[in-house]
Amino acid sequence: MTKSSALIEVLDTIVERVATQIQPEIVKRLSFELPVTRDKILDVQEVAEQLGVSVKTLYDMCKKKKIPHRRVGTRILFSSSALDAWGREQDKKNYQPN
Repeated sequence: MTKSSALIEVLDTIVERVATQIQPEIVKRLSFELPVTRDKILDVQEVAEQLGVSVKTLYDMCKKKKIPHRRVGTRILFSSSALDAWGREQDKKNYQPN
């Protein structure tokens, strides 16, 4: 074994030991929990208030398929995350920077 290969072997051993010792701390610092957001289901009244439109206008928008919604029996319900995405889409459509 040459001096350089012996030195490399010693250095590899040191690096391995250090890595083993600091690995838990690195994992602890790097690990994080993503917030879990629950999709909220909203009714017509809630969405109309949120958007600042009348219930009649909102029903009209649903009829014309202008806003994401779902029908459950006779009720019309909205997903808060779908409305958020729709709102961002509307922002893009209605705004064009110079």
